[in-house]
Amino acid sequence: MLWKRLRRRGLGCKFRRQVALGPYIVDFLNVEKKVIIELDGTSHDGISSQLHDMHRDEYFRMKGYKTIRISNEDVRNALDSVVERLRGELADASLDPTP
Repeated sequence: MLWKRLRRRGLGCKFRRQVALGPYIVDFLNVEKKVIIELDGTSHDGISSQLHDMHRDEYFRMKGYKTIRISNEDVRNALDSVVERLRGELADASLDPTP
């Protein structure tokens, strides 16, 4: 559902899906703005999964990327709100200089 909104520059910039970035595979990646979108299901609720996600996000941050995490439930139940949030995040990413 989200990919249908992201593809073909649906949010004004190009996203690729299931991209290898270092030792990880990210759900969606915009190279130009250095933004990663990760969809999280219930498997991300546990402590060990949260720690793993924190390490991933830190790795991406050190490479200059911003990670946006969105729950699968939000995509299913409030897709329009998710898209508006992403528009705001992408606008903010355009303003931030790369570290």
